[in-house]
Amino acid sequence: MDDDQTKPECKDKVIDRYRKLVDEGSYEVGVSPEIDPSVPPPWYDKDKFKQAQSTAAKFFPSLSFASFSGLLIGIQIPLFLEPLLLTGTHETIPKLFRRYLDTVLKVHTWYGDDPFEEGSKSYKSLRQVRRMHNNVTKMMNERTGRVQGKDKIWVSQCQMAMTQAGFFGLLVLVPGKCFAHGISDKELEDIIYLWRVLGYLNGIKDKYNLCSGNLEETRVYLKHIFTSFVIPQIIQTPNHPYPIGFEVAKGIANSLRPIRPAIRWQTILYYWYEILNIPFPYKLSIGHRLLLAFSKFSFTVLLRFRFMYNLFNRALRRRVQRAEQFKEKIESALAAKYPDSKYSAGCPYKLTLDWVSSKPITPSDVIPDINDNDTRLNVKLQSS
Repeated sequence: MDDDQTKPECKDKVIDRYRKLVDEGSYEVGVSPEIDPSVPPPWYDKDKFKQAQSTAAKFFPSLSFASFSGLLIGIQIPLFLEPLLLTGTHETIPKLFRRYLDTVLKVHTWYGDDPFEEGSKSYKSLRQVRRMHNNVTKMMNERTGRVQGKDKIWVSQCQMAMTQAGFFGLLVLVPGKCFAHGISDKELEDIIYLWRVLGYLNGIKDKYNLCSGNLEETRVYLKHIFTSFVIPQIIQTPNHPYPIGFEVAKGIANSLRPIRPAIRWQTILYYWYEILNIPFPYKLSIGHRLLLAFSKFSFTVLLRFRFMYNLFNRALRRRVQRAEQFKEKIESALAAKYPDSKYSAGCPYKLTLDWVSSKPITPSDVIPDINDNDTRLNVKLQSS
C-alpha cells in the first residue's frame, strides 16, 4: 500500500471512474436489469475465462485468504452490513457460519464451472445470488422510501462494485501479503478478468465494473477505494464509527474457525491493520503475538515452497468439504460456545447515506449517520 510511481493519466482516469461509481452508481439498482446473465458480454472470451479459472485454482488459498480478509474489513462499513443484518442471516454465530460456508461453496462453483452453461452449478448459484440481491434491494428501499434515480439507494451499483473488490482486491494490491509468491502479472490479470466476468454475471454494468481496466489501472483503482472509502470508515478515533460492524467482523472470524482453526480475530485484523497503516485498538496477548509471528513466518517462508502451498491448498479444500458434511453438528457446537452473541438489524430510516460520496470520507462523516443510542451491542464474544 506504499506510494507508487503511477502515471498521472492513470490516476486521473481512476479518479473519474471512482467519481462516477460513487456519485452516479449510488442511484442505480445493484443488479442491472439491462444485463441478461444468459448472454455473454461482447468482450467475453471463453478460453480466457477458463484460463482465469485455472489461475484461481492454482492460487486458491491466497484468493480465499484475500476474500476472507476483505470480508472482515468490509463488514465493518454500514453500507455493506445493514442490508445483511436485515436478512436475518447474521443474527448469531451459527448463522454466520452457515451464511459464509454457503458463500464459500457458491464461489467454488464460480471458479470451476461454466457460468453460461444452463444447468451448471455456477449458472444456478449465480441466479440465486441475483434473486437474493434483488429481494434485499426491494425490501430495503421500499421500507425507506428510496426511489432509484432520485435517491441514493441500498444495494446499488456502487455497493455491488465495492463488494466485488472485497473478493479479490487485497490479492491484486499486495499478493505477497496473501502468500501468492511467484504470481505473475499475467496471472493477476487472469484474476481480474475472472472477476470482470463474475461482476457482469452479478449484475454490475461495465462502466462500474472494477475490473474493466488493465492491471496497473485496477491496482490504482483498488488503492484509491481503500484509502478514500474503506479505511476512513473503519479507523477508530478512538471509537469505531460503526461499532456493530466491528463486532460482526469478530463474530465472522469466530464462526469460521471450524474451517480455519488458527483464525483469531485479533491476529487477522492486526495483520491487515498493520499493512493498511491503521492503528489497532487492542493489545495482543502473548498467545496472540506468538500466533501472529507463526502466521507471518508461514506466509512469508513456508508457503513460498510450492509443495507446502499445494499441501495447504488440499487441506483447505478438505476442511471446506468436511464443514459442509458436518455443518449441523458445527452449528450446534457454535451455538453452545457463543450463546450470548446476537446481532440485530438497526432502523434503516436512520441511515441517510449522505456520507456515500466521492469526496474524501472521514470518520466524523459516518458517525452522525449512525444511531447514537444503538442497542444492538448486546454481544459477549469470547476473547479467543
